[in-house]
Parts: sequence; C-alpha cells; structure tokens
Amino acid sequence: AIPHSKWLASPIDVFVDLVVFACGASMAFCLTLAEFELLNETSAMSMMFIGVLKDIINIVCGMLLFGDKFGSANVVGLGLCMVGVVGYNKYKWEQLKLKALTSQRRGDDFDAVPLVEITSISSTSPRRRSDDFTIA
Repeated sequence: AIPHSKWLASPIDVFVDLVVFACGASMAFCLTLAEFELLNETSAMSMMFIGVLKDIINIVCGMLLFGDKFGSANVVGLGLCMVGVVGYNKYKWEQLKLKALTSQRRGDDFDAVPLVEITSISSTSPRRRSDDFTIA
C-alpha cells in the first residue's frame, strides 16, 4: 500500500484494481488483433480513415457529454485531414483500377503470383532436415 493512502489498502482493493487492469489489457489486446486483421484484409488507408472517424466521434462525444469547446481552427484542421484522407483514398483507388485494366489488357494476372513461394524438396532419407524447403 502507498503510505498515508487508502488506495490499495485492503486485499479487495487490490483485487478490484487487478480486474480493472485485466479488462483494459484484454480490450487493448483484442483491439490490436482486430487492427491486424483489418490491415490484412484492407489497406493502411482504411486504418487511417477509421482513425479519423474515431477522432470525430471522440470530439463530438466530448462536446456533447463534457461541454468541451471546439474552435474554428480545430474544425479547419480536422476538415483538412479528412479531405487529405479521402483524396488519397480516391487516388489509390484510381491507381488500382488503372493497374487492373492494364494487366487485363496484357493478360497478366498479378494476383496469381505469390510474394513468397515455398516449395518442398524431396528427400531420400525418411528424416526431414531443417533445410528441406527453398524460397523461390
């Protein structure tokens, strides 16, 4: 316990604090897993857009619930950030469409080419060695 403090003075306080800590840590871990899966399925721009959307929701909740002030400079900055994210998403989308169209015309299939291809080397011995795989 902290000297001259009622905080963590009893075993119940320690238990409650550990439960609150474990809940917060679990939520942070789940959020990290969700972000990882989102990045695997989409792009970093989606994460940026969701981050800006989260900031807008936090700001609106802060204004409505706690009476926070949001000045005109804040509005301009947030709007500029949103315009940048939307503009960059539009640019990347157009580039992706252009790449798909040009690869279709040439007959290329970029999606069929893996970044790393692992092939097995047949071994004559029944035991597997650690160098039985090559990266092409």
